[in-house]
Amino acid sequence: VFYGLLFYGMSCITGLPFSLPMCLMFGSIVAPTDPIAATSILKKFGLPKDTGFLIEGESLLNDGVGVALFVCFSGIVKAEEGEGFFAVMFRELFGAVLIGAVVTIIFFFIFRRSEDGKRRIFVSLLSVALAYWLCEVFSCSGAIASVVCGVLFSTLRKRAEDAGDQMDLAEFDSFWDIMDNLLNSVLYVLLGLSFIRILQMPNVLKLSVAAVIFNLAGRFSSLFASTFLMGQIPDGFTRTRFASLLTWGGLRGGLCIALAMSCKPMLDAEVYHIVLGCTYAIVFFTTVVQGLTMKKVYEKLR
Repeated sequence: VFYGLLFYGMSCITGLPFSLPMCLMFGSIVAPTDPIAATSILKKFGLPKDTGFLIEGESLLNDGVGVALFVCFSGIVKAEEGEGFFAVMFRELFGAVLIGAVVTIIFFFIFRRSEDGKRRIFVSLLSVALAYWLCEVFSCSGAIASVVCGVLFSTLRKRAEDAGDQMDLAEFDSFWDIMDNLLNSVLYVLLGLSFIRILQMPNVLKLSVAAVIFNLAGRFSSLFASTFLMGQIPDGFTRTRFASLLTWGGLRGGLCIALAMSCKPMLDAEVYHIVLGCTYAIVFFTTVVQGLTMKKVYEKLR
């Protein structure tokens, strides 16, 4: 939200065609972070367990809240175009959540009773594909349904394991590890190719630089304010250093790109390309610059 307000202020100064709901929606697009990327890098440098837990928890919370806010603000943007806000929210959010939850529960029942590893992989793929297809049929948000599938599936799996159901998921986990690395590689190749073309559009380069700066400022401000709700900061960090570490560890990934690309039907071409270009810039900067300098930043803050 703070990031969206910063971007709205810049839009008013520069005369960009961004309304406040559009800017808030953009803020929700770039909010979700990648918890695995940050902690996997920091753990190589001896990241304390408590700090790693907080980074992962903050990132996971960001994902859920960011997607929910995106649906909310995108509903407001659509309502500005004449479609009722509550109608959009009911269809986009609640419809997608319902579809994702029902499909996941049904397919997890099948998944849990399957003994073959390949069948489990097929069931997991089919559940997400079916949920997305149903959302397309009923004009719901396929991205939201996919997120619900992933989160609910992980929750059901953990509950089953805690209940003593020992499933052999080595083949299943290996498959998804490979798919995660492969699809991330494809994503960043396409990201680089698309970003070169987008940067050639008017004003996108300047706005991308501003977006990166606002991203760092907005994230640090919100995290620093949040530290006052935590009580004691873990592992001897000061509030400023802890907020700085979480700010620099806030790497963005494919979810931000997916949310940005889903905005195309509700925005005109100029606004859409600005949103997409700025999102690309933030993902590129956090992944390359912040990711490669994470060790030096962590050592300095320690």
